[in-house]
Formats: sequence, C-alpha cells, structure tokens
Amino acid sequence: YDVQSIEVLEGPQGTLYGAGSLGGVVRIVPRAPNLRTSEGAAWGGITGVQHGQPSVDGGAIVNVPLIDDKLAFRGLAFGAVEGGYIDDIGRGLRDINRVRTIGGRGALRLDAGNGWLIDLTGVGQKIRGDDSQYAERGAGDLTRISNIAQPFRSDYWLADLVVRKRWDDLELTSSLGYARQYVFEMFEGQALSDVGMPEAQPKADAPGTGYSQANRISMLTFETRLAKRGPDGTGWLLAASLLRNNARVERRMDIAPTLVPSVPIG
Repeated sequence: YDVQSIEVLEGPQGTLYGAGSLGGVVRIVPRAPNLRTSEGAAWGGITGVQHGQPSVDGGAIVNVPLIDDKLAFRGLAFGAVEGGYIDDIGRGLRDINRVRTIGGRGALRLDAGNGWLIDLTGVGQKIRGDDSQYAERGAGDLTRISNIAQPFRSDYWLADLVVRKRWDDLELTSSLGYARQYVFEMFEGQALSDVGMPEAQPKADAPGTGYSQANRISMLTFETRLAKRGPDGTGWLLAASLLRNNARVERRMDIAPTLVPSVPIG
C-alpha cells in the first residue's frame, strides 16, 4: 500500500544490496512524507466468496506537515479478513481457513537544511490464519478430513533511521535498521509411536498429533556510504556496513492440541 515506485534493477547488484542480489533486485519504494501538502485517502471493500464466508478489507492514509517545508508525518493503516471456504468433515466444521491481517506504517521526514535530510520509519504487520489452506483429494471439493486445527501466524516489525547529506553530485547516506519476525506453523501428523508402521492409519475419532514450528528472527543493520555520480553513469562508492542477525527455531509435538473455533457444519 501507498507505493511510490517499483524498480527492477538488473544484476549483479552486490555493491549496494549484498551477495544475494546476483540476479538483480526488485526495489519497492513507499511514498515519503510530503513536507508541503496535507492529504489523505481511505478505501474499503467486500468480496463474496463462493462456498465460503465473505471477505472485507480497508485502510487509510494521512499526510500532515507539522512544520511547513521542514517536518512532516505520513501514516498508513490497513486490515483485511479473508473468509474461509474449506470444510473439515473430520471435525464437523466448515469454512475453517479464515485469515486476518492488520498492519501499518508511520514515517517522519525532517529537512534540516543545508542539504541534510532525515527519515524515521516504523512498519508492522500481523497475519493470523485459523487453519491451513489445503483440501484433500478424495474428500470432496474444497474439503478435507483432519483431527486438529492447523493455525499459522506471522508477525513482522521494522524500524529504520536514514540520514542523507548532498553536495551537488556527492551524497553521504547513513542508515540504521532493526527488524523482528515471528512465524508459527502447526501441522497434523501421526504419533511418533506410529511412524514407520504402514498398517497404522489415522482415524477420524483418534486424538490428533500436532507438530509445531516457531521461527524467531531479529536483524540489526548499520551502513554508511559516500557516493559520487559522474557523467555517463560513471562514479565511485566508498562504504562500510555492520550486520547482526539472530535466528532461532523451536519445534515441538503435542497430542490433541487446542483447536481453533470455526463454524460447525449443520
């Protein structure tokens, strides 16, 4: 939402975007706060879903200059509920795969004068899924048979500070960013005592076994670079960066984990 441009940069782009950008980069640039104009927008919608529940979405954008030509704030909030359309005849529930999303972005821009520009941005998003998004062949159209709910969750948070200074064709950029992500997934499976036994088949009335996985990721990045643009696309770049990344994965097995409520079939 509220995107200014989408840039497709052919690879390699390792100088600015790291070793993982050998094939190129798709760069999505959000709209920056407007220092001179107050503006806003809002939207909303509803969608009918065949064989399921309706879906709704909406959001709003506001831009407010706090100090004319010096300081401005731009905010975005959005949310959506995607109606479920898959039935679980094993648990007697219908429309089990509802997904809820909520998020937002807030940005401050300060023109400090003499070529200095400071941007502070915060982004957050939460996704909650009541159950997995799959059906089973042989169970019927948009239908499956399972013993437990298989919810999923994704949380993402980002804060960054960017300071820029320009001298004609010379630019200094320093950025500091911190990001956190949490991803949770639940899967149904057989009990460990049944693994490796072909004759053991899951029963509709048997207690479910849930295998869950939680990923927690945090990353801190700092970069300073000095670049000069020359004629005909020439130039040079001098930069230094620091990155600290931490990733932790937790896995566990539960017998008959707590179910997520859905709409009973009846």
